[in-house]
Amino acid sequence: MKKTNNYFIEKVLALIFGVIGVIFIIVAALLASHSGKIARTYIQTTAEVTGFDIVRSNTDSKYRRRTAVKYEVEGQSLEQLLNEYSSSMYEGKIIPVLVNPEDYYDVRTSTLLYLPAIIFGVVAVPFLVVAIILIVVIVSRGKRFSRIYEEGKRITAEVTGGKINRNYSVNNRHPWRLECRYEDTFTGEEHVFMSGNVWFDPNQYLGRPISVYILDGNYSNYYIDVDSLDL
Repeated sequence: MKKTNNYFIEKVLALIFGVIGVIFIIVAALLASHSGKIARTYIQTTAEVTGFDIVRSNTDSKYRRRTAVKYEVEGQSLEQLLNEYSSSMYEGKIIPVLVNPEDYYDVRTSTLLYLPAIIFGVVAVPFLVVAIILIVVIVSRGKRFSRIYEEGKRITAEVTGGKINRNYSVNNRHPWRLECRYEDTFTGEEHVFMSGNVWFDPNQYLGRPISVYILDGNYSNYYIDVDSLDL
């Protein structure tokens, strides 16, 4: 396996964030579709808030508020506890509700109908944004380094050490950045190059030769071929 892993960690992270984001989007779409079906098929009417009830959840033992409402459907006066609550609700307030035509006690507020779909959609956004950013970075760097590797001039530098990149970590593990130096035999000028993230300690290769590719004689536009280390 290559030491650089060809941005393996970044690719895995992009995949994970992308998959999570897509899953949230799919769930949001399914919830929105279900809510849309309810909006089309349920009976639209209004209800009066008559009070509130506090119940303990059987799943997480947390206390939740439920809203008691009174409403009429097809001439029938009904009362029900909604599994919904909003801080804008108060006793006596008239709210729009949707009633199941096959079960008049299956009632829900129309204002909160799409809330679950919206929540899942909003949560999906940062995951997808991170995945897209990672993909763009990986692709752009890959194209740039490929061009330098294919069109650039190869020089042989010497590994002079490595530094831990503490700005980045995966599973509480920080990558390294390999440092190498090259002296231009014509000008006598010394150039220092730093690699991208690598997941091994470069200090174990001190003094080893390593290939560096320079594009158009510009020493600031380079690519370190970490895999060229002579082991």
